[in-house]
Amino acid sequence: MAINTVAGPMTIDISGVGQLQVEGDHTWNLGKLKREAKLGPNGEVHGFSEEPQMGKVEGTIVLTDVFNSMLEDFLLLKNVTVTLKLPNGGYFILEEAFQTGDGEGSTENGTIKYGFQGTGRIQE
Repeated sequence: MAINTVAGPMTIDISGVGQLQVEGDHTWNLGKLKREAKLGPNGEVHGFSEEPQMGKVEGTIVLTDVFNSMLEDFLLLKNVTVTLKLPNGGYFILEEAFQTGDGEGSTENGTIKYGFQGTGRIQE
């Protein structure tokens, strides 16, 4: 049985911006239906509900000199494609994405949190 990489370094590229310097953990969600069990009073499962979700990616960007010069424009990005290269070699792609992060930065770490929402898909 082959052992494959499932976690580790990754990169993020945003159309019109380029590849960004990132750090730490990044989370992503394809944006498919979220299901939740519906239980009766006796604990028996009667079915489930479905709720739509948006595709999203969130994480932390390092504030390099190049990035600092475009920070205000970055926070207003919309209709971009965000490509996350995953540690296993695959890609998470978020299309028609818009920036949703609140722009919270850290002077101690020299970073800013980011978030994008859009239509997500996986590409091998």
